[in-house]
Amino acid sequence: MPTVYTNPAVRMRLVEFLGGDSLDSATAVYVTQSDGCQYDRRRLRPAWDLVHFLANELDIARSLADAKSLLLRLDVEYVNFDSPSEAYRDPWRTFELQEPVVRAIETLLLRWGINPLHTITGQGHHFVWRIPRHSELAERLSGMGPAPELLEECGKRVPDSLRTLIDVDANRAFFGISLLTEYIAHRVLETAQAKSRIPVQISAVEVGPGPTGRREIVSIDTSEYGDPLHTRMMRLPFTNYLKPAFRSYARTLGIAGEVPSIRTIPLHEIDIRQAIMVRQTDADIVELANRASVRIPEQMEGIPCSVRGPDRHHVARRERSRQGRGRTARRLPGRLAAGRGKHRPPFWTGTRRPSAPRGVPSSHPQRGAVPESRRRLLLRNGCAASPRKHAASSAFPPGQRHDASAR
Repeated sequence: MPTVYTNPAVRMRLVEFLGGDSLDSATAVYVTQSDGCQYDRRRLRPAWDLVHFLANELDIARSLADAKSLLLRLDVEYVNFDSPSEAYRDPWRTFELQEPVVRAIETLLLRWGINPLHTITGQGHHFVWRIPRHSELAERLSGMGPAPELLEECGKRVPDSLRTLIDVDANRAFFGISLLTEYIAHRVLETAQAKSRIPVQISAVEVGPGPTGRREIVSIDTSEYGDPLHTRMMRLPFTNYLKPAFRSYARTLGIAGEVPSIRTIPLHEIDIRQAIMVRQTDADIVELANRASVRIPEQMEGIPCSVRGPDRHHVARRERSRQGRGRTARRLPGRLAAGRGKHRPPFWTGTRRPSAPRGVPSSHPQRGAVPESRRRLLLRNGCAASPRKHAASSAFPPGQRHDASAR
């Protein structure tokens, strides 16, 4: 009996996601299963052996490691600690709750010029893109790695059959990608939390009952970046999603006939409500495979915006501060040091400690005198208006003054 896996268009899409035009040219280091099992090197197979998984109607995942590219992925999912099967029993609510996080990710990546491949799984979203492994940008990411002393230990854990492809350079770049992905996740969290009806967490951190009375969250899952590169994998689009079956949710809850078979699909020219229906119907999945490419897009133009500019320096400063290396960040005056502003100012590295109170403008010759309107405002608020009484702060060089009044 023909199935989705026997369709030529579906098979071509799987090969695309593996990084080639044919199985012989695929760049994925390996293919394996992910549902019902953790990483198991005995289940790893080369990409050309994809037919084994297709013939057995299995779920299919590919390695995050790639022979020619560095892959970056953001993973968003709904987690219910009281009822783990809730995502499958009520997918409409599950995906609706994730919308603020999804919109925040799309907005942030679009601002940087990054256009990822967007797929949906049984309980969330994946955003995937890549950069060439041997490129200047890859070298920059490699230089951001926070723990070079761990490279040798990670290399020892890689199976012998994979060491030619997952070498020291691949692990070093993965360290840098981990740091960048964590930063992106925190940027998304800052934007999405205020708009979400339930808590948003970095990875699946258990919480107490929220406004709905349930212990539920939207997770921006970065946990894969805490593991060695060779152990991490991601689902192929158009493949079976078997997690509910392996975990026996339907049988345990007595709803075996109510949870349909579902597949991972790309969100291509359909909205999330349409996608929930399409992923359950074989004919619709085949039709989507005939018009939706799932080749992981190369995004060389967008990623530098998040690596080379102020964002990269923010990540580097935070890492140096955590490790106690590099320049020592001096304290900022008043409420600025408490981080009460909308955006925290950059670390101050001037030659003398700033002493001007919050809100008092600079009298530095490059900044000019205090405007009369500002002088009257300061007097009305009980502050001395004379710039001579309050020396200029050198905390913020010209063009980078922090707006301390922002809330």
